[in-house]
Amino acid sequence: MNVATPKPRGRPPKSKRPQSAAELKEHQRLQNRLKQQRFRERFFIERDALQDQLHALQAEVAALPKPATKITKALPWSEIASIFAEASNEALEEHRGLKAKQRKLLQLSERMAAWVASMSSTVAPKTLPKGTVWGQTTLLAEPTSRRLGLDWYSQHLLHNTDRMLQYSEFPANGNLADTVILDGQHDSVNVVMRIQHEFDLPLDAVMTGMRDPIWSLLRGDTRPYMVEFMNEEMVKSIDANIMIYRRTVFNPEESSYYVCREFSTPDRIVFVTGNFYHDELLPSNTQWCNRMCWFVLERVSPTKTRLRAVFFNASYIVNGRHISWREDAAMSEFDLGDGSEEAQVLRFKQALEEAYYPMVHADHHTLLEWAL
Repeated sequence: MNVATPKPRGRPPKSKRPQSAAELKEHQRLQNRLKQQRFRERFFIERDALQDQLHALQAEVAALPKPATKITKALPWSEIASIFAEASNEALEEHRGLKAKQRKLLQLSERMAAWVASMSSTVAPKTLPKGTVWGQTTLLAEPTSRRLGLDWYSQHLLHNTDRMLQYSEFPANGNLADTVILDGQHDSVNVVMRIQHEFDLPLDAVMTGMRDPIWSLLRGDTRPYMVEFMNEEMVKSIDANIMIYRRTVFNPEESSYYVCREFSTPDRIVFVTGNFYHDELLPSNTQWCNRMCWFVLERVSPTKTRLRAVFFNASYIVNGRHISWREDAAMSEFDLGDGSEEAQVLRFKQALEEAYYPMVHADHHTLLEWAL
């Protein structure tokens, strides 16, 4: 039995293949129509299925139990009154707190205004400020006042830098390390140690060499007295790393309370030290000498820098009273000999210069050792 060989699938018999271009075009058109018809059929089937699913879900939602309707009732007057009473109490408490803050700020403002007024001066720049400006300044105990006092007084010293340089009678140029004795108030004298040095170096180079020696002097490292650093966190909150407040004890009757700070501008760096007469948190002094100092580094030219240092020592206050030069000489055990008052004053000033000579030259060496 003869079996016919099957034709390849998907391939029409040769006798049925379109031969002409028109037949090919017609064949393609029929294929496209069939594709569109199949696409429409699938679309309608999916649409009908989705509509059936939608109707089923709507029926399920309709069958769910409906939530009960909430009935809103008015609050009783007693509860309303309680709410308003609570709000009123909160408002009154806040009001009392604000009033307390207001009173505290007013008290602080009044205390600081009085404190600043005690530091004011109307004297001519050539003379040393009188009264309590450089003298009996108190550091208050209340924390906010205390912080403001440390900040304000150190800035007060900065703003009087040029006045103190003028008062110290520095020469226009040249190098020196000496002590001058100037007439003061209350029939007394003021001792001013002066250091001036000119460097053939730019300001930045001099500052790099001198910053540590200056801070060594400000910390009291070179003095043979006990030093206690105080209020360190408060001081850091004012000016971190370039400010200190220290207590130096000389003897049971006398301590100095120094605030030291550094201020910088592109052409000038100033280090200041001021001395509080009294700290409300510490015992009062029986005797006290106002000691202050300034270190000033100035750019003279791009390649030249000048150092000026002022160490100021006023006359002593003993038991709240300024002593005269005669009492000062007796307390210092200076022998003024016999003679006129003028001769004794001259010998007293010479004795002071001799007494301060080693100190000013030791400080001069400390400051310039790096450059030698």
